[in-house]
Amino acid sequence: MEDTSGQENILIQKITTWCHKTHTPQTLLGVGDDAAAIFPSGRPLLMCSDMMLEGQHWAGDLLSPADIGHKSLARCLSDIAAMGGRPLGVTISIALSKSLGTKGQDDFLTGFYNGASALSIKYHAPLIGGDLSQIDGPTAIDVAIVGELFPEGSPWRRSGARPFDLAFVSGPLGAAALAYLEPKTAPATALQKLRRPEPRLDLAEALHVQSINSVIDISDGLLMDANRICQASGVGLILDAEKIPRAPVLANRTDTLELAVTGGDEYELLISIPDGWARCEYGKSVIQKHGLIEIGHFVGMSQLKANTPLVQVIDRDGQSLHFKQTGHDPFKETR
Repeated sequence: MEDTSGQENILIQKITTWCHKTHTPQTLLGVGDDAAAIFPSGRPLLMCSDMMLEGQHWAGDLLSPADIGHKSLARCLSDIAAMGGRPLGVTISIALSKSLGTKGQDDFLTGFYNGASALSIKYHAPLIGGDLSQIDGPTAIDVAIVGELFPEGSPWRRSGARPFDLAFVSGPLGAAALAYLEPKTAPATALQKLRRPEPRLDLAEALHVQSINSVIDISDGLLMDANRICQASGVGLILDAEKIPRAPVLANRTDTLELAVTGGDEYELLISIPDGWARCEYGKSVIQKHGLIEIGHFVGMSQLKANTPLVQVIDRDGQSLHFKQTGHDPFKETR
């Protein structure tokens, strides 16, 4: 049997070096001991994890190792943003496919940590630990993050939406879906959105003290993630098809709306805001300043017709639109 202990030690030493440059003043101990240590602030902690699986979340050469590193971290950071918090520390565990071979594993990790550490530094999310192994099957990655709420902030939850709240989205949708659908012909801006999504931690920092009722990140598609808010909150949501922002790269396509509402992989935020606050002068100024786009309103369950979806997209004639799918289902398709 081949002795790989030397190779493991070499890779761990490289990872230690890559991670060390991402540390912040709150990092007491990072990679190198049996556990990391961070200085807590005393505010409530947030914890989340996310996986990236070869063959499920990437395949072939659509994503480079650096893209995979960036996206693995971005996906989890987006969850922290959707809770209204900021990251304190990140652990990354990777089971490398044996099929890569020694050089392939080294090359993958070098690219992966190049992408992950750059995003880590940008968003002050230090890489402080994890695990490294290899597996007979495809490469598997697990990212876990500890975060915290901002001072005077409270966690944004999926269950906070109320009837008469207005629904806002933090940016145009559909570019990543186009890149996934047509990777060989999609414009560079669409490919960039798929490969290098940006978590909206800027909005968590800017809006954590504002009048926000409910938030979710749009990772699986607007319709699917909006439905999760509705289920958790016990409300319905009426979306105005004309108001849903489509990415400019979708211009001149006939399926722009479908890509925008079902595509997923966006990591923009869907936000419910009380109508009164959103309509007052101060609320309008905050909404405009941070580029939030109104796309609909929440309703009580009694306002929905029997046997209709919780989330409905209405055209200019008041007709409910239907789509082939509602979003990304990890148990049905490769992403």
